[in-house]
Amino acid sequence: MNKDQFQGAWKQLAGKVKEKWGKLTDDDIARINGKREALIGLIQQKYGIAKERAEEELTRFEETVGSGASRSSSSMGSNPSNAGPSSNQGNFRSNNPNQQNPNRRNER
Repeated sequence: MNKDQFQGAWKQLAGKVKEKWGKLTDDDIARINGKREALIGLIQQKYGIAKERAEEELTRFEETVGSGASRSSSSMGSNPSNAGPSSNQGNFRSNNPNQQNPNRRNER
């Protein structure tokens, strides 16, 4: 993500940044205001790590957030877990006459 993309997406990213780097305060997030270098500096300062490591961690974070956003918007419905109830649910059979269909609602 380049500098302009980062700044443009800041409002969406700010909450996730705070989740990832919990030592950052609301004031820190407000001061960063979408400036990537400012975020790197604060991560470096608050966590006592080298600038290079802070940059690497932020880059990995950006890749994770970026791929997660595009994956969730582009593949809705193509993932079987998002497809809703399975068509096999009506095919419950058991040899035990006391066992009820787990897909059938209790009609008491």
